[in-house]
Amino acid sequence: MSLLQQIIEEAISKDSSVTRLLRLCMVLAYDLGHEPLSTWIKHELEGYPDEVEVPPYRIFPGITRGHIVGRYEGIIQIPVTVLPEEMRKKFKDIQYRQPIAECAQMIDESGGKGILRRDWPIVLAVKYGSTMTPGSHCTGAWIEFSVANLTSLVDQIKTKILAFSLEIKSTYPDAGLLPAHDENLKEKEKLVSQIFNTTINGGSVQGIAFGNHSVEQNIVNGITPGDLPSLISALEKLGLSKDSAADLANNADADRKAGEKGIGPRVKAWFEKGKEVAVDVVAGKTFDQIIAYGTAAILAFSP
Repeated sequence: MSLLQQIIEEAISKDSSVTRLLRLCMVLAYDLGHEPLSTWIKHELEGYPDEVEVPPYRIFPGITRGHIVGRYEGIIQIPVTVLPEEMRKKFKDIQYRQPIAECAQMIDESGGKGILRRDWPIVLAVKYGSTMTPGSHCTGAWIEFSVANLTSLVDQIKTKILAFSLEIKSTYPDAGLLPAHDENLKEKEKLVSQIFNTTINGGSVQGIAFGNHSVEQNIVNGITPGDLPSLISALEKLGLSKDSAADLANNADADRKAGEKGIGPRVKAWFEKGKEVAVDVVAGKTFDQIIAYGTAAILAFSP
């Protein structure tokens, strides 16, 4: 099995390890001689330093709460506006800079559910949190966010890698088989960068353009979040039969209603089963492409 096919298989497997997937991509980045991909992988595996801007998919909304004692006692919500304006951006959202292995471990330990918190520095909590309740003092403040945010982060990384690998496979089917830094690949550095910027540096997974496949992208962009008929229609247009599109969409809806974020276990199981039997794939489109476009469609339906 080629390196590219290994990466694609790993990206769609329901039990895949995101750290192993990134390490496979590290080999691919070396073979392609593409430094931006190597840097992205390094940051995902080792964490993002303070001087490096965090990508949008690693920024989560959070709710700030604090514990007060005195005239009033208990837990209250604290608006970020109590902080000086220059501090608000840092404490408004969670900028998740930790290595992806730490993220995956937290998901496993929590069973994929629950609320996590990141504490404010105690000096800020006491000085600014206390201004909310005259006669009381804030003894601690923190930002709460959901484990589901971490699950979505992992899913987005896998989807970005899948999209990138499919486009590279389409453009350079021998990538990962040729000697590292093959001259022919060096000459195509501009196209590799274009694919990288479109599929990985493009921000939201919903914005994946999959190379020049503008028709598929328009189909995905036409989905209304939470609207099952629009998802079924999109999956049919992407190449699935009416029955298969409805079956996949219903699994996605069940995952959404169960509180799953991103690609849930029912959809992952459907993809695994569908890959084995090549479910109703139209001529000229591989099942790997169906998985990639279907993933983007489902993420648009259940962001």
